[in-house]
Order: sequence, then structure tokens, then C-alpha cells
Amino acid sequence: MVDIRKNPLIIINMNGALLIFFFFNLGRWVSYCNETPELFAFYGQEKAMFIHPPDFGITYPLQIESLRTRFYSSMGGFTDSAFVYKIYAGDGQTVLFESETLLAIRPPQQFRYALREPVVIESGDFYIAVAGRSYNQPFGYPFIATDDNPNPQKSFYGLPGNWTLSEYGEYFIFAFVTWNPTSHSEREEKLIGRKPRFQSRRIYNVQGKLLPSERGLPSGIYFLESGEKIIKLK
Repeated sequence: MVDIRKNPLIIINMNGALLIFFFFNLGRWVSYCNETPELFAFYGQEKAMFIHPPDFGITYPLQIESLRTRFYSSMGGFTDSAFVYKIYAGDGQTVLFESETLLAIRPPQQFRYALREPVVIESGDFYIAVAGRSYNQPFGYPFIATDDNPNPQKSFYGLPGNWTLSEYGEYFIFAFVTWNPTSHSEREEKLIGRKPRFQSRRIYNVQGKLLPSERGLPSGIYFLESGEKIIKLK
């Protein structure tokens, strides 16, 4: 059974009829990176962004739906592009999520990853980490782009429980977070008994790959540019 409380948009085929439920959660990309590329981070096997949700006007509980990162590579490409995403609790050690092994992509594109199931944070802070599979001390691959902030405060490298503050700007690490500004019983819900028209919009599969078109997609889970999840049934 699908937990409708965790999904902004769910399409359910019920007795042959297509029913579309809209649940009006708020959502936004969160990061302390200002998205002005400047340098790159190479120290440390893991590189993490610490997130304090109230800094972004977010209330609890919240759901982490998607992640994105801008990597850095030389003209010759990556020394090693393999990595995994990890989400740690506010203690910087407790693992809440770990992805399968992924492969970084070259800039200026940003790597996007949609979680199959959102990570729910009931309270407190969290870390989003990029953990490289290759480490040749002090270099941790793949390298991550950083912004032009001369005094980073929220980006760290190292290992769980042994984090060191970055010296090279805030990392290009982002999380798409959704939350409900009111209780489930109070929020507005709408039921529309018709199939939505196709729109010109960017749509991604669960691996974060941008698809050429929304038309003709098979049944499955997809994500929009905003991070909104769509479950499509034929």
C-alpha cells in the first residue's frame, strides 16, 4: 500500500478509473551553497553538507525526496567517478540512508538522484554526504565543486564522527525536502477524476536521468524538476 502522506502527487488506478490525489506539501531545494562555482574539494573520503532545517523555514516532520551534486573533473575526466550518497542523522554518525553505487557526471551538469522512498526526519538536523569509493590520502574521488564563499560553515570532509570543516567554500550538495505546514487532517486535498494533460516539463527517472519526453513513458515512478514525485500507471 502506498503511504499517501509521503507523496505530493499520487496517481492510482482504481476499478479502471484514474484518480489523481493532490496533497499540498511544501518543497524546496536546501543547501548553504550559493551555486556560484569557484573551486573544488578533494580532501577526505566523504564530503558532507550539514543541514539545519529551521534555517530554511522548514518544519517537522520533513521528507528528503531527492539529492543533487555538481562534481568537478579535469579535461581528462574523472580519476574515479564511483560514489554513494549517504544521509546521516544530526550526530554525523547514524546512517539513515545509503544509495547504491553511482557514477558522477562531468560539469556543468549536476547529478540528480531520486530516492525510491523518502527519508523522514521527525526532528533535528542531518548531513547529506558524498562518499567516494576511491581514496588515495588525502585525495577522495570524485572531487566536488565548491562555491565562492570564503568562510564555509556547513561543509565538512572526513568520516562519520570525525568531520573537518571545509577550507574551500560550501560544497555543491543539495537535498530536495518536502514538509507539511499543517497537520494531515487540516491540509487541503483535491480529487480530480480525469487524466492530466501532458505539459512541457523536465522529467527524470529514479536514477536521476533526464528523459527526452514525458510522452509514452511506461508505468513507474518519475520525478519533476521541482523534486515532485509522480507514480504513473497505464
